[in-house]
Amino acid sequence: VPITRLGHSEGIGIGDLARIDVHGESIEEVRRYFKRPEIWNPIGATKNVRIFAGGACRFCLAQVGAAIKRLGYEGKLDKLEDICVIIGHNAPLPRKEYKNVYIIGDCAKDAEIEGTFIAGCPPLPSIQIARAFEKHIRDEGDASR
Repeated sequence: VPITRLGHSEGIGIGDLARIDVHGESIEEVRRYFKRPEIWNPIGATKNVRIFAGGACRFCLAQVGAAIKRLGYEGKLDKLEDICVIIGHNAPLPRKEYKNVYIIGDCAKDAEIEGTFIAGCPPLPSIQIARAFEKHIRDEGDASR
């Protein structure tokens, strides 16, 4: 499981199967299959949302991806002002200044940049991210893009 490997590599929890005792029903008895989202990694998915990712897990990235997908379905994505997203531990910081900065997920909370923090591990539900981003929809008369 990728998040278990990430935690183990960061010294959080145990990632060695030989040291983990599993109790209860077998995996085969409780396994469920889910449809994967189309965008789970939103980096580069849209020109309006610039993502600066450090050690971000796919679960945080998937929440941002779901928010971007939702805004696309709602016809709002291309109307957004530029948005900067800082996500993951030790994320690189942008060189240019952004007016709309979001620090997303608990791993990014200590990023040395001013912005709106959206907490969670991962930040759920993704609609909170979409609704935060849609506050930055350009006025129809704004042709500065």
